[in-house]
Amino acid sequence: VQLAGHDVDMVVQAALMIYEETDGKLTGIDLNCGCPQQIARKGNYGAFLMERDSERVCEILKALRKNLPSETAVSAKIRLPVEDETLRERIPRLVETGINFLTIHGRTLKENKTAVGAVHADRIRLAIDIARKLDPQFPVVCNGGMENYQDIQNLLQSTGAVAAMSSEALLETPNLFQESSTQITTPQERFRQQTDFAKEYLRICATKGPPLPGVGSSSFSVVRNHLFKFLHRYIHSEQPDLRDRLAGTNGKHSIRTISQARELVEDLEERYASLSDDEWNA
Repeated sequence: VQLAGHDVDMVVQAALMIYEETDGKLTGIDLNCGCPQQIARKGNYGAFLMERDSERVCEILKALRKNLPSETAVSAKIRLPVEDETLRERIPRLVETGINFLTIHGRTLKENKTAVGAVHADRIRLAIDIARKLDPQFPVVCNGGMENYQDIQNLLQSTGAVAAMSSEALLETPNLFQESSTQITTPQERFRQQTDFAKEYLRICATKGPPLPGVGSSSFSVVRNHLFKFLHRYIHSEQPDLRDRLAGTNGKHSIRTISQARELVEDLEERYASLSDDEWNA
């Protein structure tokens, strides 16, 4: 479970509450020290807390490690600082808090939204080298810039990380970490894969949720968000009416139920069914 916050006692209390509510089956608590969104700036957490008060971050991690059982992992996810000197100072302090592992997003706080560039694999590698001088077995996970399975392999090889983490790409392509995903080579195959993801997700929603029973229609926004991730390549600009229906901005035609969501996916499939090979490859 990932937590975010700047108050030491509050974060620890939240972690202990989760531990108790899960009957001690909690695998681990991760502290979000990498969120670059404005809500994190306003709330003084994520990457903003790390840049403003890295000592406070270390205090939170030490407190989590002290108060949680040893079998419950404590970890942190960070972004790269702008300067290598800061990185050389920061990594040892984080390792010395007693955390079990560290995840590093290979971009800085400033490299966000329109300023996103290539991930700095060399600087992730530098961070890993610094950590392993303190503890040769200390695990570091790499994150950022992975759009497909080969990207994952390349980043693991270039950084020496023990594992890779994905967020945005995984939401669009849930089989990202499977080597079989490399078998998708044509635009038609990619389209079928994405619509299959959407249909399977809706099948799960119909039996497991969301929407959650008794929560009300507001939880359908979760479904909308996932469908946008799966299908954005095909509805964002090429099918604006479907985009607006999914977004809930198309009046009475907006989708509000699982069955309407299925109809939208079927409509999308019908529109692409008649495309020629030349049109697919245009």
